[in-house]
Amino acid sequence: MYRMWPTSSISLLLLIQYLISSLVHCRVYNIEDYGARTDEDCTEAIRNTLKAAALETHGAEVLIPKGNFISAPINITSNIIFRVNGKLKAVKDSSRYPPVSLIPSYGYDLDIGHFSTNSSGHFRHHPFIWSINATNITICGNGIIDGSGSYWLEKFHDKTLNKVGRPHLMEIMGGKDVTIGEKTDGSSRLTLLNSGFWTLHPIYCNNVHIHNINIVASHCKTWNDKCNPNIDGIDVDSSTNVLIENNHISVGDDHVTILSGGGDAGRKFNMPSKNITVKNNILGTGMGLSIGSSVSGGIEDVLYYNNTMNETRMQWGQGSHIKTRVGIGGYIRNIVWDSNIYYNTGSGGE
Repeated sequence: MYRMWPTSSISLLLLIQYLISSLVHCRVYNIEDYGARTDEDCTEAIRNTLKAAALETHGAEVLIPKGNFISAPINITSNIIFRVNGKLKAVKDSSRYPPVSLIPSYGYDLDIGHFSTNSSGHFRHHPFIWSINATNITICGNGIIDGSGSYWLEKFHDKTLNKVGRPHLMEIMGGKDVTIGEKTDGSSRLTLLNSGFWTLHPIYCNNVHIHNINIVASHCKTWNDKCNPNIDGIDVDSSTNVLIENNHISVGDDHVTILSGGGDAGRKFNMPSKNITVKNNILGTGMGLSIGSSVSGGIEDVLYYNNTMNETRMQWGQGSHIKTRVGIGGYIRNIVWDSNIYYNTGSGGE
């Protein structure tokens, strides 16, 4: 099985590159043509641009040009290249993030619900960038998607979330043939910055390529209980055929972790995560390369290869970590950490 993973990853990459090439010459929709102006709330302009692009039969590109554009949450649909070359910053107003349905393989909010409470209803905020059941999407560019995380961290610590969990910066749900990032010489790349909760969450996806991006949580000089709580980098959840490579990740919790739902809801949904390769990533602040803790749908065939970690803030963490707990466990098999380098993994765990 171990020898098969690099081969399947290469096949996945070639497939996704072919799909991307089919959109190379598509029409470009610039948000400024729909009324977006720098340093202003451009929500309606961006949403209208996305709606217009979605009408193109063979797909289209939506461009966030150079400049600083402010927005409430937006949704990405099929056959869209969403290119961010400027700065797209999340508005600081919780009322602009409507409550949305709980994730069915959990049945509780992942931020404040845990696995024993909030078993029904709407208890999580709309992700800043959300895509549901879309096929053939690319999110790329050399700019910044900024989740205004400090706003949400303040509400978290002040206990003013009102039982609705913090939003993910980017959640791709039910996606097929998804690319985040693009080939680059390293001088410029897309940055996912300052998430209020998990940064990048592909869930129920098939064929995902995440590459050549930066994921950075809000800056903290030291590690304490108020510094980026649960700000994960990439959470692969009940997804198949995933390749994560050549990224720089510096966050407040797991750099990359593999999940598959939690508790009775996860067992009933019964969608494992499998055939996942994570390679050649540079890991700064964070808690390492993990499996779990919510694995009720099962985890199999995961390769962590040739990643480099140097935790300089001395937060609690491990380089390689399999974790779960009573009530949200499941099967875990065929997991390999190979040729990873750990200069420093933080302070000792308790």
